[in-house]
Amino acid sequence: MTSREKVVLVAGPVFVDSIFSGLPAMPELGKEVYGDHYLVTIGGCAITAIGLARLGISAEIATAIGGDLFGTFLEDRLAKEGVSDRGLVKIESEHTNATTAMVYAGDRAFVSYSGAELPESELIRRMSRTGELRDSFAGVSHLHLGLRLDPGLNSVLLAAREKKVTTSLVCGWDGVEYYGDKPELMGSILSNTDFFFCNQLEAETISKQASIDDAVAFFARYGCHPVITRGGEGAVTLDENGDLIKVPALQVDFLDATGAGDSFAAGFIAGHILGYELSKNLQLAAVCGSLSTTALGGTEGFPKTLSEALQHLGELRMEEQD
Repeated sequence: MTSREKVVLVAGPVFVDSIFSGLPAMPELGKEVYGDHYLVTIGGCAITAIGLARLGISAEIATAIGGDLFGTFLEDRLAKEGVSDRGLVKIESEHTNATTAMVYAGDRAFVSYSGAELPESELIRRMSRTGELRDSFAGVSHLHLGLRLDPGLNSVLLAAREKKVTTSLVCGWDGVEYYGDKPELMGSILSNTDFFFCNQLEAETISKQASIDDAVAFFARYGCHPVITRGGEGAVTLDENGDLIKVPALQVDFLDATGAGDSFAAGFIAGHILGYELSKNLQLAAVCGSLSTTALGGTEGFPKTLSEALQHLGELRMEEQD
């Protein structure tokens, strides 16, 4: 089976992102400021799906949009990028999720609206022709979704495993807050997951460990494969022998970190589907995550092709640690 025949299903919320940068100051109440740069683009889990498609991987998305102009914008953009909308649900009575981001002094502030959303377990179940969750994975090789407040999350992971579909979870701070004080539930989810993506703060908070090395060991004890990002310092994971490996971030002209984690995940999952070694997966992820920060939004700076991304691998030197 070729990489184009191996389908990755990405499930979760999508957003229309309106991003301002080059602000002289953050706006105060009753006052207006103008930015030097502005972009309206696609956000949320669609960043990962689009990244996979650009890297030559067949990608499907399971998400919800509203019956509005923003929903049409997202549909058109996904089609243009070659992402299958087999799992897309349109809720005509709702508005599409939207976020306005203001980039200032190396950080960001957000105002968001939560509109058309369904739990990932429900989105995936709707893809089944029989109503059985396991039948939603026909033709799917890998499932990627977020660690969110979904009572059906473990059922989804178990159904995927039953169909021999590998899985990955990406963490967010809402997931940290919800699962952080539920160690048994968190442990069960990790035990049913192949890859777990999170940043260093999320990793150390969930694991209650003081160092990233100890956090990696904590997650690995549950049988999942942790992949932890460290911002400008790169990322860490384990190789096939269980040894810790680190990769630096690519040296780039930084502009905006929106979607960098989603872009990073796209690179790593693409490497997994292509059969690369874990060290090369990590390098490809670091390249994709780093390049995504060179432009506003999560997709504008992302490599247009796999060959473009691979050209940068030689700029990264792997570090191994016993």
